[in-house]
Amino acid sequence: MQNRKRRNWLLLGGWLSSYTFELFETVSALGGVEVRFLHHPLAGLPSFQHERTSEHSGHRLWWDSTGFSKIRRFVREPAPDVVFVYGNRPRFKMAYALSQLPRGVPVYYAADTNIAALCASGWKAHIRRLACRQVAGRAIAALSLGMSNRLALQFLGFHKIIDLPSYAIDFEVLDHSAAERASEDITAGGHKTTLLVIARLVPEKNLPALAAVLAADPVLANSVRLVIAGEGPERATLEAIKGRSPSLDLRLLGAVPHSQIGRLLARADALLLPSRSEPWGIVVVEALGMGLPVIATPAVGAAFSLADETQAILLSESAEPQSLLKAIRNFSKRRDLLAQRARAATSTIRTRYGVDPIWWTVSLRSFLTSFLH
Repeated sequence: MQNRKRRNWLLLGGWLSSYTFELFETVSALGGVEVRFLHHPLAGLPSFQHERTSEHSGHRLWWDSTGFSKIRRFVREPAPDVVFVYGNRPRFKMAYALSQLPRGVPVYYAADTNIAALCASGWKAHIRRLACRQVAGRAIAALSLGMSNRLALQFLGFHKIIDLPSYAIDFEVLDHSAAERASEDITAGGHKTTLLVIARLVPEKNLPALAAVLAADPVLANSVRLVIAGEGPERATLEAIKGRSPSLDLRLLGAVPHSQIGRLLARADALLLPSRSEPWGIVVVEALGMGLPVIATPAVGAAFSLADETQAILLSESAEPQSLLKAIRNFSKRRDLLAQRARAATSTIRTRYGVDPIWWTVSLRSFLTSFLH
């Protein structure tokens, strides 16, 4: 009997996380599928486990170091059975790659945005909507991770939406880290509310604007401790704000190994994510799984998706600085209640998002089956 032809999947995307690689590589092993990736290398940090991509192997090509002729060969040889498009960047090369696909190849779209970003005002949001619709128009269905992402896909006109398997978080690692004695206590230095940010220091995270308005508010500057774990190009700006604002208690920890994230979560009063764009935000799930309340903008997909269910997430009205200050003041008034609700939500979050090899395999097989027929 002749061997069945090995299926070939192609994934086109921008900055892909470790979660995406692990998902498709595991599906590849389960279903005998060869997966090839054309993407941007993530100029991220080894401190965040879900952003590590260097250890992943397989057939990969990077947009920045690839010409058009090579892109054409990569997307056509061998001819893919299925194509997955993650986002719409780089816009020009992405459009070219889609135009070079063999006719009749099914395309599935996974938006790198959520409903808050798509419904925002301004010309940048308008361009984002146009770009998403241009790429989405080539797809026959969409892939969704969370309610906010699903609403964005419905906004783009998709009727068929397939749920992606959820992130699997090893909460035992976080628990072990939380129990360790810290070499540096982030809560040292008076009775203040400790707000923890875990993020790359890039413009999308909106951190300099947050630090600047905190520094300009004498009441909050003296009552809030802002602790930021992460590294990136905006560190110099944050250092400058700290230097000219002696009343602001701003602590820049730099890159923190993922093995120590649990210790930070256990010692903070709330996780804070002031992002202007955050399709999901896995650290929200990690915080809730550790019983820590969350302050976030509606642009953070995980926070938007889980706010009503957990009642432990305080959403600001927008990512504007004054809106963030209002949310922080609101948290100060409701701190004990939100902490209580976060602890009550811990079991539900861990059951849904914790590592469970049996559930993970079943979930992946179901995902795989969606594209084999």
